[in-house]
Amino acid sequence: MEIKKEELNNFKTYVVYNEGFRIVYYYEKYHEVPKGLYAKKIEDFMIFFHENNKVTKYKNLDDILNRFLELNLNALGVAIYNINQECVAKKVINSAKIINDSVVYKEELIYDYNTMFVNEGYRLVYFYHDGTYQIGTYAKKIEDFMLDFCESYPIIDNEDIPKFKSIEDIFKRCLLNMKDINEVAIYDVSGNLIAKKARNNIK
Repeated sequence: MEIKKEELNNFKTYVVYNEGFRIVYYYEKYHEVPKGLYAKKIEDFMIFFHENNKVTKYKNLDDILNRFLELNLNALGVAIYNINQECVAKKVINSAKIINDSVVYKEELIYDYNTMFVNEGYRLVYFYHDGTYQIGTYAKKIEDFMLDFCESYPIIDNEDIPKFKSIEDIFKRCLLNMKDINEVAIYDVSGNLIAKKARNNIK
């Protein structure tokens, strides 16, 4: 089965930024740095806004702030911070009497749960009896899939990770752990099938 590259080369994960910008919302009693509202360049925030099925063109900082306020009608204000805690732009609605203007810590800005795009590596793909499939774990190297089979967390050292034997061993472990799947495969993130195994072929 053909799996599209667009399904394989991105996934949600915890990330740590070393550059870029975050959106911060202000309320009466607290502020919030929402997950996923990140841009490497300020104008890249426009990917969150579309007109006629196209990304809206960047105008200026004030336009971005207004648009993010429209997305969150409960917020009393909004700001753009870089990940070094510097406020680049800020806007508070006229009716706001008081907002929580406490320090936005660097830890709030650099840590996120967001979509990561990759151009190398592999994905597990699980196939079900009804013809549907599910994209599974990402690994930069095939042997890194063994992290899925650790018996205890957190992983203290490499001794906690089962030794990689073969792709066949990975498939057997997947089929034993997931009783409702019919087949399991490994694809690279460009969409090329590396190997596949059906449940009735387990030896």
